[in-house]
Formats: sequence, C-alpha cells, structure tokens
Amino acid sequence: GREGAAVVLLARRQDRLVTLQKRLESQGIRCLVSVADVTHIGSLQQAFKDTVLKFGRLDIVVAKAGFAVMGPTETLTPEDYQRQFDTNIFGVLNTLSASRSFLQSAGGQFVIVGSVNSYVGLEGVSPYVMSKFAVRGLAECLHFELRSVGISTTFIAPGFVESEIRQ
Repeated sequence: GREGAAVVLLARRQDRLVTLQKRLESQGIRCLVSVADVTHIGSLQQAFKDTVLKFGRLDIVVAKAGFAVMGPTETLTPEDYQRQFDTNIFGVLNTLSASRSFLQSAGGQFVIVGSVNSYVGLEGVSPYVMSKFAVRGLAECLHFELRSVGISTTFIAPGFVESEIRQ
C-alpha cells in the first residue's frame, strides 16, 4: 500500500476490517473492505468481483485464513479434523478457485501462508499439522500448475507467532 498498491482487506469480522481500513487510509493507502468466509466460496467470488470492479484488476492474493484445533488424538473427533481441514485446506482451494481467472488475466501471484508446522509435527496439534502439511503439498503442486497459465505461487512458512490462532 505504501508503494501505491490498492489493498483489499478480506475476513469474517467487519469491525476489525473497518478499524484497519481507517488506519491504512489515514496513511494514504487505498482500501476496500470485503467481508467473506473462506469456507463459503460464494462470498469469495463476490469479493474478488468487487475488487476488480473497484480497482480494475487483481494482482496478488494472499491465502492466509486458518486456526488451530488442538488436543490429543484420543479426545479429538473426526469432526474436529474436518473443521480444521475446511478452513485450512479447503479455504485455500476456495480462495484459489474464486480468484484464479482474475489472477490469470493479470499475470498475478497466489501466496499461501502455511506454517513451520508444515515441516515439523508436534504433540497435541495433529489436525493443524496435517492441514499445514497438505497446504505445503498443494503449494508445491500449484507452483508448477499455475506458472503454465501465468500465475506465480509463493509459499510462506512462518514460525510460531503471537496470534489468536488457538481461539
């Protein structure tokens, strides 16, 4: 944004998006707020259409949504794993599906934010680790598949960060 790019803020919680939008706009950064849930592809499709209508194109999409289901496997249910996968894996796929044609038109970039846990498993977080291993595998495959249509792919694996991910 500081270098002139327009920024689209997309998440489920509008109040937080609006607060961030005000902060960025006070710095001269052009912003659009889109309330969407990565587990609902229709809201993503609308958000990307709105982006292109307002700014003319979509150059970069960062797929970052995620949370962590925690606990020992003996206390977790298949539904816990499904909930984890719906956001952390299928959320990335939904984001790609909804943005792909726009990114292809612009010769854009698809960025996937994974985790160091896509390389290292830990006790008590198997749903999260499994989801991040899958996301890393997807990113590696997309690198080859998307470049043939003019979209570059980047995978980022941050270490442990202070966040609300466990909430």
